[in-house]
Amino acid sequence: MAKTIRAKASVHQGYRTLAEIGRGAYGVVRKAEHRETGEIRAIKSLYDGAYDEEALRRFKAEAELMHGFDHPNIVRVHEVHLDALSPSI
Repeated sequence: MAKTIRAKASVHQGYRTLAEIGRGAYGVVRKAEHRETGEIRAIKSLYDGAYDEEALRRFKAEAELMHGFDHPNIVRVHEVHLDALSPSI
């Protein structure tokens, strides 16, 4: 059985959530406004504490892969928070 990972705090403090875009087996995607810049962004987060080391490894790999792309049809990664209560991209 995989070890459940617990972490510090939510990353969503810097954002104002506007709407939920979708959800899946491991997490949720929300439309949010960055409080400092006013930019509209999508935040993909794993469910609070409901993930294991393997899910976090895959999430990190996804963030690293997406960070390498620069294309108008692919979402750009601005921030990655893996140590939060709810890891987010």
